[in-house]
Amino acid sequence: DLSISPWVNLLFVLLIPVLVFCAYQLQDIFRKSGPVCRIYLDMLVVLQKLELYGLTGATHLAALRLDNYHSL
Repeated sequence: DLSISPWVNLLFVLLIPVLVFCAYQLQDIFRKSGPVCRIYLDMLVVLQKLELYGLTGATHLAALRLDNYHSL
């Protein structure tokens, strides 16, 4: 259990920027398609704010967990 946990965490940390990048790409497409996707854009703004606060925390947490794992 302990050996899997840090690597799963690291995987999520690596996946977050990829998802955010995809979100930015979609945002450009939806912006061109007009006001129909306004709700989606609002959701993206919220997601980006969460990512801004969450990503630094998640990276720090994953780094700490990896450090703890290596020190065992």
